Amino acid sequence: MEKNVIVTDEFDNRIGLTYPKRARGLIKHGRAEYVSNDRIRLLKGAHAPSANNDTEDFKMSNIINFNAQEFKFDETCQSTDGNSVNAGSRMFISDFRGENVQAFEIGDWSWTWSQIKCDKQLEPNTDYVFRFAVQGGVNNTGDGQSHFMVIHDKDYDNRLEYPLERSRFKPVLSKKTEEGFLRVYEIPFNSGSGSVRFLFTALHFVETIMPAYEFEAYAELEDWTYAQLWQEIQERANHFHGNWNRGTLDLSGAVIHDAEMVKKFMDMAEKGACVDLSGAVLGDI
Repeated sequence: MEKNVIVTDEFDNRIGLTYPKRARGLIKHGRAEYVSNDRIRLLKGAHAPSANNDTEDFKMSNIINFNAQEFKFDETCQSTDGNSVNAGSRMFISDFRGENVQAFEIGDWSWTWSQIKCDKQLEPNTDYVFRFAVQGGVNNTGDGQSHFMVIHDKDYDNRLEYPLERSRFKPVLSKKTEEGFLRVYEIPFNSGSGSVRFLFTALHFVETIMPAYEFEAYAELEDWTYAQLWQEIQERANHFHGNWNRGTLDLSGAVIHDAEMVKKFMDMAEKGACVDLSGAVLGDI
């Protein structure tokens, strides 16, 4: 049996997940009420019992949502190939809801290894969930890297590591927005001694890490898996090469960072080909 019942506080703020049996226990003891078949709301004045309460087997998960203000670039990040490290910045962006949120954009389109970290002192030996959303983190060659890590007591060798690129670690939500490919992750872990470091890495693409909303906020967005996205990328590539051979290229709105590729487009145009670059972004050239 899995934890699949959402638990909210009296104001409908999500605070954890629990088992159906435990949810029924909270209802029976007058601590909560059903909102739906898979969601309960703690009643005003009700508190989750401690882990040592033998009369009720229930322990509320603690949700830690990503906060960009708590993260900074990792000064110990090093590149084994001599390339530069830590590209990106902390910034405010407007998300798919039109809300202004503070996010951390890391990585670039070359091979700059980028890494941000956050150190926390948590309640010892306690179960937590770290929740965050990732926008982007995709390139046309499928060779970018993005990992999330939980490190206890700065013991890097025994880290908990989750590969995010190509959705190798499955997100709880995977959606399509006007801004691109969006995933929401919830990573469970135990705090151990209480000294915990969170680490995000990115290489060979740009990704934006931001706080996650409650699941209901994403309900109107189209479900979109990495497999579907990759198929679309391949179809675009085939269309591109087909038009290349016919001497016509529609690159309106494209994001192009390869100087040699742009030069080829210009050469085609000089030879009479139709190359539409209206609204295109030409960067790092």
